[in-house]
Amino acid sequence: MLKFLLILFLFPSTLLFAQTDEFNVVFEVENANEQDIKLLKILQDQAIFKKLQDFTANNLKLKADVIYTLHQGNEPFFGPSLNQIFIPYSFLHKVYDDVQFKYPQQTEQLEKLFSFAIEKLIWIEFGRVLISQYDLAISGREEFTLDNFSTVMLLNLSDLDSEYLLDATEEFLLIDDSSSLMSRISFQSEAEFDEQRYRMVVCMVLGKDNESYIELLEELAWDKKRLLHCREHYQEKMMAWYEALQPFLKPGNKLDQWVELIPKAEEPLENLN
Repeated sequence: MLKFLLILFLFPSTLLFAQTDEFNVVFEVENANEQDIKLLKILQDQAIFKKLQDFTANNLKLKADVIYTLHQGNEPFFGPSLNQIFIPYSFLHKVYDDVQFKYPQQTEQLEKLFSFAIEKLIWIEFGRVLISQYDLAISGREEFTLDNFSTVMLLNLSDLDSEYLLDATEEFLLIDDSSSLMSRISFQSEAEFDEQRYRMVVCMVLGKDNESYIELLEELAWDKKRLLHCREHYQEKMMAWYEALQPFLKPGNKLDQWVELIPKAEEPLENLN
């Protein structure tokens, strides 16, 4: 009974599932043990679930309820017929254990990086939901499209430093095993595929803001031409998702504001001669 009450405390939205006329994003938990609840509590403390719920309630007109179910399973997957996303506790544990191995004595950094990596997964899966609900057309590999969506969301919504996004993306790609074989087949290895995905996220981060990443710029040794390309890349992906979602956006939505902040082509790049 204590475990059941703790779960309800962690996820009060499940109690409000049927108390509104609008469609919801709801997080449900199934058969959580003590270790599972420990990780859920960290995610709750970092407001990972609330961020998505608040964003959806304030910005999107969903066509149906979206349910995230955390359960005892093998790997994350999306059931389009039910608008239901299944996330196994084992994925949470893999991410947490790997980050803990890297930062055994840094609890605050451990919890933030763990939470951000899981938030990456949550937004990627929400991208799948939107593609399905709104019947959005996508071109190219689905993984790249969903990386673009999750990166746009995390860059614009998160209060954390974007460096956490890069570290969390790297961590997520190390653990994630849901990419299709067809997506990887044109690359020499899975590592090469993951590296390409990571570098595209780096490009979007620097395309939105290169002023805060002098050390990263020095490490990458990207020239002005490459950074201009990244600025264009970020703008292109931001606008593509904005235009795709526009028919389903609520008045006063955040995406209108984000588009207004897109760097203009004529604005000079900082930190480069």
